[in-house]
Amino acid sequence: MGLRNILPYLEKRVVEISPDDMNLIVSGENGKPHCSMEKLECGKVLGDLQSGSVVLRATRGGVTKSICAWTGLKSVTPFIGNGGRVHTAWMLGYNTTDLEEEMSSKREQKALKARKKKAKTLEAKSASESQDSQEATEDSKNEEVKQGSEEDKEAPEVDVVTEESQPDTDQRH
Repeated sequence: MGLRNILPYLEKRVVEISPDDMNLIVSGENGKPHCSMEKLECGKVLGDLQSGSVVLRATRGGVTKSICAWTGLKSVTPFIGNGGRVHTAWMLGYNTTDLEEEMSSKREQKALKARKKKAKTLEAKSASESQDSQEATEDSKNEEVKQGSEEDKEAPEVDVVTEESQPDTDQRH
């Protein structure tokens, strides 16, 4: 939405490119978002510009798509999200299946990484709680033993009286 608002005021860094070049740029190379200028028909034009932001515009079948991109010395990187990349290629009439699968697998990898991180955190928390619980149990046992020995010290000695230890008080003899 922002590009549509400022595009009428831009003049110098707006470059018309072929739909094929636009598709190569939004598709990226080898899972990376950038595209080498060597592969582009417009590589010479973009290479003549100083590095920086540029608006790339492509038209196909009455549909014009403009995107913001960064041009470096040897590559071009679009400033659009993954959904925008897929949408741009689709609007220009290209098959987006490979791009969608790539985006999907990246999302799945990111989700898997997040799940593993969460599981590791929970495991560490559980281990910590288990250790705390064991320490508390050991402290409790030590306290019981300590209290038991103190009670033994404080308890009065009890004389155990048995029949054998009692003097014979029977005077009937």
